[in-house]
Amino acid sequence: MTMLYKIASAIVLLTSSLTWGQVNLLENPSFENKLEAWQTVISREAKVTFDVVPNPNKSDQSVLLVTNQSPRQPHVFGRVVQVLNVNPDTRYRMGFRIKAQNASGMIFGGGKGWKVRRDVPSGTYDWQDISFVYTTGPDEKQFMFHIIFEGLSEKVWIDDVFFEDMALIDAANSMKIQHLKASALGTEKFYPAGKVQTIQIDGDLSDWDENTFVTLPGSKQDDLATQLALRYDEQHLYLAITCNDDQHMAYPGADMWVGDSVQFAFAKGDVYGPEYGVTVVDGKAQFWCWQEGSRSLKNDAVNIKFTQSNNTIRYELAIPWAAIYATGKPKDRFKFCLLANDNDGQGRKGWIHWTPGIAVGKDPHNFVDILLTENKPSLLMRTDSAAVVLGSLVPFKAMVFNPMDKPMTGELDLGFVQKTINVPANGMSIISYKRQLKDAGEHIESLELGSLKDICRLEVSGYSKADLFKRLDGVAARLPDLEKLVNQCQAKALACDDQVVDVSTIKKFIPYVREDITKDHFTRASWGIDELIQIYDRADRELKDILAGKLDPKDVPRYVTSKVTADGLAFSAQTVTHADPTPREGPLFFVGYGHFGTAKKDMPIFSDFAANIIQFETGPNRFIKAPRHEGEEFYVDPAGANEIVQLLKTAEKSNVAVCLLLSPHYFPTWALKKYPDLNHYKGGFLKFAINHPMAEKIIKAYLQTVVTIIKDSPALHSICLTNEPVYTDSSQDRFTQQLWADYLQEQHQTVAKLNQIYDANYTAFSQVPIPRFDAPNQTPVYYDWCRFNEQRFSGWHQWMTDIIHAIKPGLPCHAKIMAHPFWASDGVSAQQFATISDYNGCDATWYYPTDGKNPPLTKFLWYEVLTSMANKPVINTEDHVIADRDTRYIPQHAKHIATDLWIGAVAGRGASILWVWERVYNRYHDLSDSILNRPDCVATVGRTALDLNRHVKELKLLQQTPRQVAIVYSDTAAIHDLEYAKSTQSVYEQLVYQGIAPKFVSESQILAGKLADFDYVVLPSTSYLQKQVAGKLHDYGQAGNLICVGQLPKFDQYIRPLEIPFDGFPTELNRITLHRGLESNIQSEHQIWWRVAKDGGDWIVFAVNLGEDSFAARFQYGGKVVDKVLHPRVPQLFRISR
Repeated sequence: MTMLYKIASAIVLLTSSLTWGQVNLLENPSFENKLEAWQTVISREAKVTFDVVPNPNKSDQSVLLVTNQSPRQPHVFGRVVQVLNVNPDTRYRMGFRIKAQNASGMIFGGGKGWKVRRDVPSGTYDWQDISFVYTTGPDEKQFMFHIIFEGLSEKVWIDDVFFEDMALIDAANSMKIQHLKASALGTEKFYPAGKVQTIQIDGDLSDWDENTFVTLPGSKQDDLATQLALRYDEQHLYLAITCNDDQHMAYPGADMWVGDSVQFAFAKGDVYGPEYGVTVVDGKAQFWCWQEGSRSLKNDAVNIKFTQSNNTIRYELAIPWAAIYATGKPKDRFKFCLLANDNDGQGRKGWIHWTPGIAVGKDPHNFVDILLTENKPSLLMRTDSAAVVLGSLVPFKAMVFNPMDKPMTGELDLGFVQKTINVPANGMSIISYKRQLKDAGEHIESLELGSLKDICRLEVSGYSKADLFKRLDGVAARLPDLEKLVNQCQAKALACDDQVVDVSTIKKFIPYVREDITKDHFTRASWGIDELIQIYDRADRELKDILAGKLDPKDVPRYVTSKVTADGLAFSAQTVTHADPTPREGPLFFVGYGHFGTAKKDMPIFSDFAANIIQFETGPNRFIKAPRHEGEEFYVDPAGANEIVQLLKTAEKSNVAVCLLLSPHYFPTWALKKYPDLNHYKGGFLKFAINHPMAEKIIKAYLQTVVTIIKDSPALHSICLTNEPVYTDSSQDRFTQQLWADYLQEQHQTVAKLNQIYDANYTAFSQVPIPRFDAPNQTPVYYDWCRFNEQRFSGWHQWMTDIIHAIKPGLPCHAKIMAHPFWASDGVSAQQFATISDYNGCDATWYYPTDGKNPPLTKFLWYEVLTSMANKPVINTEDHVIADRDTRYIPQHAKHIATDLWIGAVAGRGASILWVWERVYNRYHDLSDSILNRPDCVATVGRTALDLNRHVKELKLLQQTPRQVAIVYSDTAAIHDLEYAKSTQSVYEQLVYQGIAPKFVSESQILAGKLADFDYVVLPSTSYLQKQVAGKLHDYGQAGNLICVGQLPKFDQYIRPLEIPFDGFPTELNRITLHRGLESNIQSEHQIWWRVAKDGGDWIVFAVNLGEDSFAARFQYGGKVVDKVLHPRVPQLFRISR
């Protein structure tokens, strides 16, 4: 590789100026303009004179000369005065330089009533400084500063008088200057990128300047060490990366992050992306994009070369600017982040990163600022604070970059302090300081060095820390009044469940917000107080209206501890209402929280938040202990269940159902060490080979122990077998190898048949190697492996379920399978898990997007896939509604959560256990910025949960609405064809936006003759179909009701030509015409998720607008017209009668 730099031809000596406003509040403090701005006062004919004279030591400067010939007596004095505007609760330093000759009776200070005063030394002395610090009062906005002379004084010289904000002095004292090379920037969020004229991408990094490479923090030469450098020109960004890794274990495609790889991402403002990954697999470079961002060019536009030797891989990439930003090259800077993943053969071991912007939160605020230097002296300024309260001490940093071969000297001038800066040759200086901000509104911090200038902006709240405490105390002081109103309603048997949720939220969050203020989380605290006030005002208004008869009390069936069963896609249990406190069986929805200490502690008050379900976990390591003596394989300690038993008793008393997560991934460490071949599996939470005989013994003993102890608890809702189960790479497991060979024999009967399909020459089934889960997906062996792995993994869950049912028949079991509808390599088959489970367990996410646009509806697609496979309620036991570490405190989150809960209920979710009822102050923790930091969201969840159960009958009708349209859900297509996933997602969203309730029909259901149940069937784009399935679809399509979207099937499951033509079938979804008697003007492009159901002669309509603008919807039924304005993310459920 060759690289030529275009260097600026000249450098000028930089002088600097950093201005923070007027430092000294006094005007004319050195009397250079005589007595201008000063007021002189002589009381009761005191013989005091004030003259401005040359400084005795510096004749070109002036001083104030004062004489006083009046003896000290009351009210006889002279003084000089200035009245100043000051800030409340602020530290100021005041003083001056003084020289005296036979002086006495002098004081200075001032303030209201002249109560702030300090004595000035008497006698004769040379120049000295005197000063003191004073803190203004909470309402003090003016200060009268004066120096008083009331005793005999022959001569007094005064100079350099000052009254200055201590915050500026503190800032000066906090200033640090570090001189660095680029290689030391791994702990900083700056980087100066040099410009190149020509560059050759070949993977040889020898011509890159080693001083421009940044070493990632945490790099270890005996494990994983990573360095990187960046360059650019007008067309491209160039990236050089060196990875030294003791063991290279890599995976291609979307799963490359699991193995050794590099991820890097860009951002524009607060918008994250694109995010890329690069690795080397089997001697070939692999490149992937997880998030598109605003790019206009795709992966194939990126030029990647690498060299690999020993344990080192060197990557060199040329990335067109349009593959980063659609707008092309930024003007002078951009945001960037990079991490290196580590996998030593036992799953993802961890990562090292420049900053946490990718690994912990996809957060652009944690990115590095890359400066496009043009190879000239450059300046870049930043702060990590986006919004602060009045009085906050804000850290600022600046980078001065010197690309020249000689040092650069200049002077930083902060107005009241000067510091000389010497920027090393081909290096940089990092300037850091902290400044207290005292003016509300947008603050612009500016730094200038000669012709260089940069700024950073942040918002300063109008509230100080004291203000926040005061506002919060005001809410707390009013809370008893609200509680009295609740008591009055309850005494009169008036239902006020919604308002109880509000009151409980306020009560719960007051100490949380107080803690936020104490720990300087001002943005969240200010937001929290605003929300608590709004929640208070709403509850106060509604409670008063209920008591006055202006608002009808809204009764609601509430769960009481009892046996839970499935009722279609909802659940059924005993409930009570205010009007009828006798427990009666009825349908209901479960909504609650998980999953750790705070949730368990708060179970007694869950019902106050309308929460009626919880999930917490245990694991085999609590029960299965290492052998105590020779001949013992292990021993079982039932004491591991003690906490669970107590929690179940608490739940029973609190009317909270418990979904117990058994978490076999907490496998005993001693066993993994004693039996090394237990470790012959890697991927996901599970860290052991599930078919190993010792694993089976341990898991069986664990299940038998824990289930026997807890099986009869009335609070036990169900058992969740596994947490986010996947089973990917078991290629080294000898027990898997035997099962694999047996499966191949069962499928193909003879090796000859297998060889014909595989185009191979095996002599035994045992010779067929297990493909890695990341192997090329369009091969016959990969298809067989995926189907085997799905069968084996669901079979393991069936085995655990059978053990549990042998102890407690009918105890509902399910698994927390993730919402990856089209992942084929993880061992999870939606149909197989739905079939073996008593409920459709899952873990699914849907977040309010960073760009405000509607996110994909994968979560609800997943619900409808599961319920299509088996007519059982979905129980989302880790329902993610807010992204981990999401620092956006905005009202849209609460609306988004309400929308999620409503759509989910209609789509078949009978229970939602929200992630997560927990708070932490570690910004990078998975629990950071959770729902328990957001009072508006907690109140919204509670009120929405109540509404779902008020309307449970209407929602059940919507769940049961006839499914006239089916979408083909093909395992074959998911295994072989990435395009199929995108197409299926698109088809689903287009249909639900037309008010169509689609069903998914699997390959086995098609073979069982289920196509006849539908008026229309949609085949998403795919080149691959199981041969028999293709035949059934072809036959069904002869009536004209098969719609083929996109690519048509050409190959069967074993990549053989599919001699079944699909040409000529309809290709447009608008061919679907359903005659349901209810018409609407809603079209797909309006992005309105809506669904209807018949209730006798009426129509039940549910609609929620997922677009960005309000929409005027019109519904017509039997000559009746109903108009509804659908506002973004405001769910509506209503009835239309003739």
